[in-house]
Amino acid sequence: MVRIKVAFFDKEKQIGFTLMELLMALAIVGIVAVFGIPSMTQFLASKRTDSQINEFLTTIREARTSAMKLNSTIVINPINGDWTSGWQMGLDANGNGSIDSILRESSIASNELQFDSIPSNLSFDARGRASPTLISITPLRCGTTNPRRDIDVTFAGYIDITRCSCETVPCP
Repeated sequence: MVRIKVAFFDKEKQIGFTLMELLMALAIVGIVAVFGIPSMTQFLASKRTDSQINEFLTTIREARTSAMKLNSTIVINPINGDWTSGWQMGLDANGNGSIDSILRESSIASNELQFDSIPSNLSFDARGRASPTLISITPLRCGTTNPRRDIDVTFAGYIDITRCSCETVPCP
């Protein structure tokens, strides 16, 4: 006959957590959440801003490439005259500075960017040249983790991006 030993308080056979262990785990999770959530919010805002600025830079680069590929003038205009609403890239067949046929349209999901010192439109000729332009883009939550960007479009159509503090105008 086999005897089974039943031990309710045997330390080696206990499974599960004690109340004290559970409370300590909850306290640690709470402390991590208190310090982690605000920095996560800033991180997400910074990444959202980066994504929107990268979308704008992609449009500029694509406009230059399309101008040379199509051997015509490509224009980037703000939607409804407001850059914070988004922009359209298109073909300017008659040379009047307005879009005759839209090639690409991008809109900004949230109104978190402020465009400063930007002309009414950007254009690239058939050789990829542009009129020199300095565009300042300032996030509404500007700070060390989410700085202002200055985009310098040169005569040759090259793009130079500078990150600087929100108070420095223009970036050095």
